[in-house]
Amino acid sequence: MNQARLLALLGRGTLTIGEMSERGIDAPAQAVYDLQLVGHVIERAPVRDESGQRSLRYRLVTNSRAPAQSTSRLQRRRAAESATRPLSGDSECGR
Repeated sequence: MNQARLLALLGRGTLTIGEMSERGIDAPAQAVYDLQLVGHVIERAPVRDESGQRSLRYRLVTNSRAPAQSTSRLQRRRAAESATRPLSGDSECGR
C-alpha cells in the first residue's frame, strides 16, 4: 500500500524525503528503494532553494518498467543469490 501511494505521488511530481514523510509515507527512503527493486526508475535530482541550501528531490521516470515485468527480475536475482549458497548437508566431508 505504501509503495502504491508513493508511486502515485511521484507520478505527479518531484518530492523530497521529508515531503514524502509529510504526505504519510512510512520510511520513505526504504519505500523508494523497494520501488526501485521491483523495476521502477526513480531519479534523484539535486536542487538548491532560495537560501542556496542543496537538497535531493526524487522523481519517477515515466517510461520505467511495469511491476509485472520487474517481478521476474527480482525472482531471478533471488534465485541467483540462493544458487551461490551451499545446500545443507552438501559437503565433501563424510563421503
